[in-house]
Amino acid sequence: MKFENKKNAKLIFIYLIYIISVLYISDIKMRSTEVGKISSDIMLIPSGQAVGMKLKTSGVLVVGVKNELPARLAGIKNGDIIKKVNGETIINTSHFEDVLKNSNGSALTLSIERKKEMMDAVIQPVRNESDQLVCGMWLRDSAAGIGTISFFTDDLKHFAALGHPINDIDTEKTFDVRSGLVQKGEIKGAQVGAKNNPGELIGVMSTDIVGTVTKNDQFGLFGDLTDKNFVPNRKVGITPKNKVKLGKATILSTISQKGVEEFNIEIVKVSDNNDNKDFIIKVTDEHLLQKTGGIVQGMSGSPILQDGKIIGAVTHVMLSDPKKGFGISIEKMIMDIMY
Repeated sequence: MKFENKKNAKLIFIYLIYIISVLYISDIKMRSTEVGKISSDIMLIPSGQAVGMKLKTSGVLVVGVKNELPARLAGIKNGDIIKKVNGETIINTSHFEDVLKNSNGSALTLSIERKKEMMDAVIQPVRNESDQLVCGMWLRDSAAGIGTISFFTDDLKHFAALGHPINDIDTEKTFDVRSGLVQKGEIKGAQVGAKNNPGELIGVMSTDIVGTVTKNDQFGLFGDLTDKNFVPNRKVGITPKNKVKLGKATILSTISQKGVEEFNIEIVKVSDNNDNKDFIIKVTDEHLLQKTGGIVQGMSGSPILQDGKIIGAVTHVMLSDPKKGFGISIEKMIMDIMY
């Protein structure tokens, strides 16, 4: 009887492994089918419009820690995200300061996210020369800047931008977004880029909101569209990375008050990697080179088109040569919206 039970258990185990394998292979085939559909069925609306972007973090980000003060003694590091204090969810820096003030100097238990893992740290506030409670750290809860919308989905519900994450300038930590807004922007011109000195678009944000941010990750900024009148009247197909050709292409970008313009570039190299540098591109458009020197900050997200279809978006300038830069493939940005 014991032998039979062991035999049956072994058969059940093998059967379960078989079922799991079938389901896993089916899932891979389904996702492969979706990727295949991207190259032929999905239509997108290319943008190139410069916008203002404002993000609020989930929790507060530690951007500096003073020596020999409570935060340092508690083991808190730059890049840590304080999610809770004594079990209370922290909304922003002002909220943290209120909790600190109301503690009357009692020890605080901080729930911290570090490298995607949660941990606790106990910190003992002290009073400074002005008799104020302090912890010895600098905190940040927001970020803002100019960037470029890459595309809108054809149902006018979603958008993708930047092609790379928004990171904190001091810690290079990717902002964990609690909320965010995309607002209309007006580009006045550009500071021309040079070797080892990237230029930037010069512009201002308006108060007109066109979208809300839902995700900020390695492949860009994503969100929901709230102003359909902001969308250009143009739909195009897309080309996956494995069908992109070396040679002529164009980008859509806003570098002046003229609005979105199309500029000539070349695809120099197609890379095989998992980051947001799938292409090396080179600006060949004389007008763009005269105005910006090549690729400048704020142009990230400018859609790249080849043969009338979107193949990706600009992500970074090459510091050693501002005429060159990098681009992300369109399927990475699309998959981020689909899944």
